[in-house]
Order: sequence, then C-alpha cells, then structure tokens
Amino acid sequence: MKTSVSLLLAAVFTVVLSGCMAMHERRAVREDVSPNPMSLSAWAQVVGTYVGPIRSANRRFGNDGVNTMDVRLEISGSPEYPLIFLQTRTAFSGALILSGERAETFTNIPERHYGVRASVAATSHDPDQLRLMLKSQPLSPTLGGFMTLTFRGRGCAEVDFIEHAGRRGDGILKRLPRLPGVCRE
Repeated sequence: MKTSVSLLLAAVFTVVLSGCMAMHERRAVREDVSPNPMSLSAWAQVVGTYVGPIRSANRRFGNDGVNTMDVRLEISGSPEYPLIFLQTRTAFSGALILSGERAETFTNIPERHYGVRASVAATSHDPDQLRLMLKSQPLSPTLGGFMTLTFRGRGCAEVDFIEHAGRRGDGILKRLPRLPGVCRE
C-alpha cells in the first residue's frame, strides 16, 4: 500500500514540475515587451484578420513530436482594450501518439462568446507588439500559454508562442485579404 501511494505521489509531482519547466523562458519573453500601449497610428495598421501556421516541437513526458497550429486571428478594438477572436486547429504527432487534432476558439468579445469555452487576455505594447494570454479549459494543452505578435508592416505578424511543459513555437501570420505585396518573404 505504501509503495503505490509513494508511486502516485511521485507521478503527480513529476506532472506538476514538468508543467513549470519553461517558466524561465516565459518570464524572459514577458519582461521583453514595453509597458506602454501601441500608438493609435500603429494600432490602425494592425487591425484586421490574420491567418497562418505556427510550428513547434513537442517535448512532453518523453513524447517527442511535431505540432502545427493553423491560426485565424481577428483584431479590433483600441490599443488600450484590444478585442480578439482567435481560432486554432492543431495537428500533432509524436512517439506515443501517432497523430491527433484539436480545435479551440478564444475570445474576449462578449458578443462573440456564445459557444466559446475559452477566453483570451490581450495587451498591446509599444511600438509594434500584441500579447495574448490564452485562458483555456483546465485539461487543454494551451492552458497558461501565450503568444507575442510582432507586426513588421505590410500585413506581416511574427508569432512567438510559449506553452507550459517546454513547447515553444513560431510562425508568420499574414493579413487578409491576400493582396499583391502583402507580407512578401
């Protein structure tokens, strides 16, 4: 009986610690942004709809694999109170799970919250960054994750995505509609 209880406690302890492994990375990224919001002229260039992939490596519990998250991000509101509607569809594979797919939706817009179980806290940062803290359901892998978007002009947004348990991804989101000269690489 003592052995099974000690094994259970060790397993719980391992799960809790593995969820906090990337805290130093998360803190460094959080401290890297300016405390001031974007200017109105910079915000006017940012508002719109963006789509694109975010790719990351999965290093959870010995399950090495690859994740690809297709993102649709709608930005509106003001620099002081950004309104966000974020849809993600994640495909993943690894050593323990051959393949899987997960879809989640996040918003902080009260009118669009019907049927959406997750929320997002958004802050803009001078000169050209937007930070999204994802507040998903308790068992979601995106729980506690956040994205830092850096807008590079011409409809491009570079994304740095950090989740708990050591998953960090990046990608480029492109503004819709896709016009010639928008986000050329």
